[in-house]
Amino acid sequence: METDPSETSPEERAKAKLGLIHHAAIYAVVIGGLAILNLATSPHALWFAFPAVGWGIALVIHAISVFALPHRSAIRRRRRCRRRAEPRRDDGCARRSRLA
Repeated sequence: METDPSETSPEERAKAKLGLIHHAAIYAVVIGGLAILNLATSPHALWFAFPAVGWGIALVIHAISVFALPHRSAIRRRRRCRRRAEPRRDDGCARRSRLA
């Protein structure tokens, strides 16, 4: 049975989702801290919204890359397979038939 190099393993998908959760948790802590600092020092000027929007856009792009786009390691694996004339079994590339 040949494996498709464009598919990602369950471990890779889980690692990508865990990275997104980690990114979202750090976002919540830092933006929450900035909001508290902002409201405590100058409640008339809500400047914490600017880093929240900027970082929020980055977080949305990260989520899209995890759930909607193929995983980067799968793309790298596919490129590596194309570069090699004779793919090896241990690199995740599909085996080519030598009978042809």
